[in-house]
Amino acid sequence: MTSIELLPDELLLDIFELLGVKDRGRCAQTSKRFRKVSQDETLWQKLNLDEKEVPSQFLELAISRGLKYLSFRCAKLSGHQNLPIDTKSVKYLNVSCYNSWGYKANEEELTALVSCFSSLEKLSLGFLSMKNPAIINCILQNRETLKVLDLTECRDLTLELIKDIVRNCDQLTEVSFWGNNLCQSAIAFICDNLTPYIEKINFSSSRLCSENLSDLVVRCKKLTELELDHTMITDEAVTSIIEYLPQSLVSLVLPDQISFSKVVDVCKKMPKLKKISYIPPVPEDADYDLDLDNSRLIELENKFPHLKIGKNWGSI
Repeated sequence: MTSIELLPDELLLDIFELLGVKDRGRCAQTSKRFRKVSQDETLWQKLNLDEKEVPSQFLELAISRGLKYLSFRCAKLSGHQNLPIDTKSVKYLNVSCYNSWGYKANEEELTALVSCFSSLEKLSLGFLSMKNPAIINCILQNRETLKVLDLTECRDLTLELIKDIVRNCDQLTEVSFWGNNLCQSAIAFICDNLTPYIEKINFSSSRLCSENLSDLVVRCKKLTELELDHTMITDEAVTSIIEYLPQSLVSLVLPDQISFSKVVDVCKKMPKLKKISYIPPVPEDADYDLDLDNSRLIELENKFPHLKIGKNWGSI
């Protein structure tokens, strides 16, 4: 018997949790005890299979052992697919089909996978096409449990599809429409009809205008996080944020056309605010000046030391 086999099961579990899926499988082949430990349900609750080719049989096994969190970004299923229907154990699913190297998954191969879950609480569909009916059906069949929906840069999101999502997913607390290229009518429908219980929303890189944002904050007074980088809003819309969200908003990302004085106003009048991200606008008659940019941020930091302040490309 080796020294590691003298360890209690609790410590072996801690060690196995640090191993990747393949390494656990290799360990399971070395002894009956290791095989038993490797089958413990706590080791199967979270699986990160990003950018891997995964045998369908392995995923079926994981689901049968109580899988709850599955990250399947840019991954591929191989072999005959016989996934269980109406799987309720899985609560988190990420099937985004793009990575930093530009790789895109075969979206048609995801159809069987996304169709077998019905109790998801968090769903990430970044960069997928909404033309695939299975993707929309996945959203709608989880509408009673879905809390977080990530639609980052999803393609082909029409007004009618947005209406289906917003009308049916009334349990959402967090949603991202980042970079969706939504039409103005779709954005207006979201802001007029989204569940008032929403807490976090990302509209960055969209056609969101001041009127849309004003309608949104009047309706959704529980908002704690707003990301509005590269939108069309003006100082007027920021005034609405100050008026309607002073007791809820914790984190705010603003576009660079917002005046510095209005940002100062936000920092003064939003007592719950902890983070703000912003790049001061450059005067029309001046070249970009990094020192001026940084000096404005330093000025904010000095005036409001309780806030975490960064530039609007994610430094906070």
